[in-house]
Amino acid sequence: TTLTLTNTTHKPKTKAHCTLHDTKCLAAHHTSLQNGITLPPKKELINWLRTDARQEAELQAKLAGAGIPHLHVRYEDLFPKNSTGASDERAAVQWTQLYELVSRTT
Repeated sequence: TTLTLTNTTHKPKTKAHCTLHDTKCLAAHHTSLQNGITLPPKKELINWLRTDARQEAELQAKLAGAGIPHLHVRYEDLFPKNSTGASDERAAVQWTQLYELVSRTT
C-alpha cells in the first residue's frame, strides 16, 4: 500500500472510531484510505503538532503536580511491528510498567 500525502485541509468523512462489529464504519475507513492520507498544509500541520506536544506536556505536568500516578506509553513500543531483541525487550518493560501501575491503583 502506498501512502499519498496531499497538501489540503483535512476534513474527515468518517467517524474517528468504529464500534465493535460495525462493518459499515470499518468499510468506510478502509475506502477512505484507498487514495492515501490527506494532511493539512505544511504550516497548519506544524502548528498542530506543536500545539499537540505542548498540550501533552501540560497534561503530564498537571497529573504529576496533582500526584496522580500515570505512565506515558507509545503504541509502537507496546506492539512492535518488527520483532527484534531490543523492541521485544522494550515492549516487555512497557507492559510490566503498565501492569505495575494498574496493580497499584486498583
